[in-house]
Amino acid sequence: MKIAMVTQSGLPLVASSVGANAFALQRFSGLQVISRGSWSDAMTVALTESADLLRQGAEPGRASVSQRYTFIAWEQEWRRAGGVAA
Repeated sequence: MKIAMVTQSGLPLVASSVGANAFALQRFSGLQVISRGSWSDAMTVALTESADLLRQGAEPGRASVSQRYTFIAWEQEWRRAGGVAA
């Protein structure tokens, strides 16, 4: 959930590739942290990239989160499950 929140905010995504994070990093074009020492390298890249490059990298992730993981994307399913008419 935190990965989706960071991605939706447009901030650069930096995460370890443990569990479901590996899929999220791939889908949201994040910077993968492989070892303890690589956190600082990944954060340095995230913080020193130009704003335009960061925006370009974040846009596909933002679009993916908006299309798949928001209330609007799932509104009909929620209404159906709750017995609420549209």
